Amino acid sequence: MKYFHNSNPQNRMEKLRNRREKKSQQRIMDATQYVVRGGNKPMNINPVTVRGASFGLPLQSKPKVKPRKSIYVPLAHTGTELRLGSLPVIRWNWKMLSGMLTLLFMGVLIFLLTSPTFRVTNIQVEGLQHIPKADLEAILDLEDTPIFAINPTLMVDKLRKNFGELTDFRVSVKMPATVNLTLRERQPVIAWKVDKEIDWVDAEGYVMDPRGEIEGLIIVNSKDQPPIMPAPTMTAEQKENNYKELPQIDPLLVNLIMQLHKKLGKGANLVYNRQSGLGWIDENGTSVIIGNSMSDFDAKVALYKAISEQLKNQKVKPSLINVEFLHAPYYRVER
Repeated sequence: MKYFHNSNPQNRMEKLRNRREKKSQQRIMDATQYVVRGGNKPMNINPVTVRGASFGLPLQSKPKVKPRKSIYVPLAHTGTELRLGSLPVIRWNWKMLSGMLTLLFMGVLIFLLTSPTFRVTNIQVEGLQHIPKADLEAILDLEDTPIFAINPTLMVDKLRKNFGELTDFRVSVKMPATVNLTLRERQPVIAWKVDKEIDWVDAEGYVMDPRGEIEGLIIVNSKDQPPIMPAPTMTAEQKENNYKELPQIDPLLVNLIMQLHKKLGKGANLVYNRQSGLGWIDENGTSVIIGNSMSDFDAKVALYKAISEQLKNQKVKPSLINVEFLHAPYYRVER
């Protein structure tokens, strides 16, 4: 019996290769359908042809392992060393630097705001004459305030609202906790007396409440209150901040009082009447009125002396001699 077999091994290899390719493509198609359907059994769908891409299971990225630095400590024996725990290698960047700077600034700010070194304990004031320093400190209320919270503008506003006799403010702040306040307090030159009430008047005519006693003031006795001028129109800033404005009399009247006092000398007892004007009380208790002007002062004084001498010879004691008008003087006698 004779056996025949295919003696060409190349044909068998081609058939085996084709069979394997079909199985491989079938597995790829099955896996693709499985992924698309979310793990369910593959369904009959139209084949999709994709060129320039490969099919397969999605790749899983391995988690990044931060490099760590190993530390070795040499021992006494030659060639031996001890390995300690590994430390992570820190790589600096701009985010880390900005974060550290932010924390540093916050720490410095908290220290400056809470440290007793930078809190105001005393205010140095220059220019006060009659107002007690404690009155200013009570209004400003700066004790134990951080030096960085001092507002010079707000300080001046508080003082102007409560002390009309203060002006020309200058505020300076020095580290670590010093506040210097320089100001000018209006100086009275006249004590205006109406019965038992006294008002102070400075050289510019501003009327203020008395604070204590001052020697050397020009005393003006009057039955009338100081002739206050109409208040000037307030600015928008003054209306908004409600600054304390002092009443003012005519500076010309103040100048007249000072000139008359200079002419008569110290100890002169000046008087004022709103209708008749300014004058003085002589050594006999007679009121001498010269009016509201210093013009012809020497002639008025000479006329007063002549009238006074004549009345003395007549044994008449006048209560008032008015020489405001040289051509029409008159006197008055009490009955």
